[in-house]
Amino acid sequence: MNLGIYDCSNGVINILHCEGDLMVRTSSINDMLLIDKLQKENSYAVGFIQKTIWENYVFGGERNFVVFIAEKNNDPVGYVLITPGKGIKTYGKIQQIAVRDDARRLSYGNALIKVCRDFCNYY
Repeated sequence: MNLGIYDCSNGVINILHCEGDLMVRTSSINDMLLIDKLQKENSYAVGFIQKTIWENYVFGGERNFVVFIAEKNNDPVGYVLITPGKGIKTYGKIQQIAVRDDARRLSYGNALIKVCRDFCNYY
């Protein structure tokens, strides 16, 4: 399935939502440090996904997994991992969503969910 502007495997970063100095964008392999850090800090809540899964399925394009990054003032504050359904008109699933502790309750998670809804409605 062609993910168009939502594709994370082509290395191109697309801005998907912008609200003042809050931005949600597609991710690239360069975001692995942030994702790994937030995943470890929140492992009690989000579990753990192996690095090879991120590299192959998200950034390698083997599957249509996507990760969106929320940034405030060009500082990454959170991410969401979505696994789309196997076809059109099937359910996508949010596998992980994490926001930095110091950035919680400031609508960054809401912006990530809005982009998830847009992505799911598009597909």
